[in-house]
Amino acid sequence: MEPRISDQVHTLSDHAREYINLKIEEIKLVLVEKLSLLTSKLLLFIILFILLLFTGVFIALAFVLWFGTHVGPMWAGALIIVGLLILKMLVIYWMRRWFILNPLIRHLSNIIMEGQDHES
Repeated sequence: MEPRISDQVHTLSDHAREYINLKIEEIKLVLVEKLSLLTSKLLLFIILFILLLFTGVFIALAFVLWFGTHVGPMWAGALIIVGLLILKMLVIYWMRRWFILNPLIRHLSNIIMEGQDHES
């Protein structure tokens, strides 16, 4: 005896519902994976940035002290450091697309689009 059409439709709808639920779970897992990867990279960047900032401050302070001891007054060494920092800020601002935006967009798209071929 052949199964009735209503039983087949009911079975098909159960399978479709299960498939949709599994796809939702897969999307949640992929989203959690991408967000955790992004968060860990952001945290690493923040830690490295803070360490680099402290390193720069100590190098600048060492230069000011060296300049004050060997060459001239400390305030002149501090002005040299300030001038170099302003010059660096201007260069970074003028080249922000090349230094900051393009690498950031490339890196974020690599994280988000990673593994897209296997998911479809």
